[in-house]
Amino acid sequence: MRDAALALQLMSGPDGRDATAAEHPVRRRSRRFDGDPRGLRVGLLRGLVESDGTEPAVREAVLAAAAALAADGAQVDDAALRLAPFAIPI
Repeated sequence: MRDAALALQLMSGPDGRDATAAEHPVRRRSRRFDGDPRGLRVGLLRGLVESDGTEPAVREAVLAAAAALAADGAQVDDAALRLAPFAIPI
């Protein structure tokens, strides 16, 4: 979890070569994660993960990770991004 939070922190924030990047400051998230997922709330984009366009190996890996997080005490909830189908065309 800590590594994922650090990676997110590095990828977040302004990027002069990405017109879609946010221009606001990035909150430091890595301190919150100590490797224990209890109390963590995770949104699973099940509609995207289980769509026909997702490679089977990716689907299996994401669903296995969600199951492992849930087994370790995280709250895994289905989430949806209303405009997700337009992500690739945009």
